[in-house]
Formats: sequence, structure tokens, C-alpha cells
Amino acid sequence: MAVAVEFKNLNYAYDAINSEKKNALTNINLKIDEGDYVCVVGHTGSGKTTLLKHINGILKPTSGEVLVFGSNIWEEKKTFKENNFKIGYVFQNPAYQLFEETVEKDIAFGPKNLGLSEVEVKNRVKKAAEIVGLREETLKKSPFEISGGQKKRAAIAGVIAINPKILLLDEPTAGLDPEGKKNILKIIKKYNEEFLATVIVVTHSMEDIYSFANKILVLNEGKVFSYDEIEKTFERAAELQKIGLDVPDVTKVFLKLKERGFNVPLNIYSVEKAVEFLENLKKEEKTC
Repeated sequence: MAVAVEFKNLNYAYDAINSEKKNALTNINLKIDEGDYVCVVGHTGSGKTTLLKHINGILKPTSGEVLVFGSNIWEEKKTFKENNFKIGYVFQNPAYQLFEETVEKDIAFGPKNLGLSEVEVKNRVKKAAEIVGLREETLKKSPFEISGGQKKRAAIAGVIAINPKILLLDEPTAGLDPEGKKNILKIIKKYNEEFLATVIVVTHSMEDIYSFANKILVLNEGKVFSYDEIEKTFERAAELQKIGLDVPDVTKVFLKLKERGFNVPLNIYSVEKAVEFLENLKKEEKTC
């Protein structure tokens, strides 16, 4: 399996108010495989968005390297430009990306800049709109006249219309109700599976993502706390709480049971997992 993104001894420092350098990222070393769906979590100020912005070159490392499909994105201008079309970035606030007269024109902006034919641009717009669930009548509206949820969808559609191999999203469900969050995450997962794209999502809520991601990257004070599969990450639920992360409610219940001496696993992160464990426990009791 190819490595989509690799960080080698990545460090990033920004100028603080007192003119002293302050580290936002420290010695980041990790590899993200092609096709992975990774969620980046951490407390406020842990470096989540800063790390994301290094992948497409919005920020340049103070030291170290960022490799995209094996190439250092800062080595030469040609590589940097090519990565602009390999990587799609969806900002937390869709207003930063929506500027055209209509939603349709907004989605078409990226494909047009790829130099595609008019027919291909229309096909890309249609496909992207279908993936995110935007209706024909919505495409004809101004992006500033549609709902917050539709703006999120339009912003995502505008990015996936360029068919990026790597899709980066910063808090894509921020400000949405539970149903809206679920719909957006389903859209992202659909793109991940249909195009075999690498997806990296920054989120503050671990509860939103466990059904979709296959790996979780936990940052703490600009350093990698852990990078592992979902279940192995939640095995460290007590440690996650200590660094200020809010684990799912069902995980908290199992942590309390463990504290009271019950022999229960700590990698329960969903109601479905809890039900599965309890059902297996009942079966074991019947056979005893």
C-alpha cells in the first residue's frame, strides 16, 4: 500500500506576541496510507489545524519534511503546483470557499482551473452534487442564500469536483445539528470509499467519527500522543481524558465499571459495541 502523506521530524514554530518563537508542532513523525480515513483529535491548541495546513502547503515547516506520495512538497515549484490538484482542503467556515454567483458556478470553479472541457466540467459538477446530495434547484441559487448545512455540502462539492487523491477537512460538522453531522460524515465516507481517496478530518468530537474513520491521530500540545486504529485508541480512554479529551458517553460508563472492579474491556466506544459485548457475556454465562 502506498503512503499518501508522511511527516519526517516536522517542527513548526510561530511568532508569539512577545516576538519569541513558540512551537505549535514538535517532532512529528508518522505515515498515513493511501485510502485511510484518519480523524485528527486533540484539545484546543493541540496543533490539529496547523498539522492539516502543512499537508497542502498553507504553512511551511520550520524544520523537517512533509512528503505527499513520496515527494517533498517544498522541493520545487512544479511539485507544489501538482499537489494543488492532488489535495483538496475544506475549511471549517464554508464562507471562505463560496464566492460565485451560483452554487453550480462555485462547484465548477476547480474543474475549470484544471483546464477540462466544458462537457467534463459539467459532468464533474453533476457528480459532485450527487455525492453531497445537492438538488438541481439548489445549484441555481446563490451560495449566500442557502442554509448552513447546504453551504457545507456546496463547499465539499467544490473540492471533490477536482477529484483530489487526498481530502482534508477542518471541523466539517461544526455548527450542525446531530442529523446534519451524520449526513456530512456519510458524504465524506462515500467519497473515501468510492474514489479510494485518503481522508483526513480534524474534529473536536470523538463521538462523531468512530463509525467512519479507521484510524485516530491524537495530538497533545503539538506532539503525537497516539496514532492507531479505533479500538486500540479507545483502550487508552482514561489517558485520553487526562489530556483533556471528551470520550463517548458509553466509554465513560465502561470506565466507571472498570473502576468499580468489573472485568470489562475499555475499548467500547459505541452503543453497538456495548450491546455486542453484553450479548456475548450472556452467551458465556449460559454455557457455564
